[in-house]
Amino acid sequence: MSSEGNGSPVARRRARTATVLAAVFVVGALGGGAVVMSTDAWSHWGRWGGSMGHHGGDPARWKGHMEDHALFWLDRVDATDEQREAIREIVGQTVGELAGAVGEHRSLRGQWLAELERPELDADALEALRAKHVALLDRKSRTALGAVVEAGSVLSAEQRGELVEMLSRHRRGHRDGRRDKDEG
Repeated sequence: MSSEGNGSPVARRRARTATVLAAVFVVGALGGGAVVMSTDAWSHWGRWGGSMGHHGGDPARWKGHMEDHALFWLDRVDATDEQREAIREIVGQTVGELAGAVGEHRSLRGQWLAELERPELDADALEALRAKHVALLDRKSRTALGAVVEAGSVLSAEQRGELVEMLSRHRRGHRDGRRDKDEG
């Protein structure tokens, strides 16, 4: 049996990597806003040392955190008050839309575990769960992409270019810092 089939650890890792890569662009566009929610990081954030996930997170805290992060980046491209307010509203709406998906994600995770605990694995049931999970991730990524497009349309082409340039430098700095730690 191949370790790269649907539902395998390799396939899940690839799907997660693709989602994270897509999410990186959203982080840039919203300054960290909808991306975290569009991936499953919100429900796992506590495991990574944060306090906004299943260990005490709530949508109101996330909304404030994401708005602050977006405004941090908007300050760097001289966004107008109108642009700042429009993007703050986009972030708030996106958080609301994505917050509802957390319960669905947890429910699916529970269903996966229940299926995997059975004495005999039911490939059809597992496939149905996989399809539900993919549909959920697709809805979440479409919501995030919609927010990116909407926020991007609020900014000028010059502002978007500056933002992409700054975020590219920011990401390279993080990547280079990790490489230095690994080599030292």
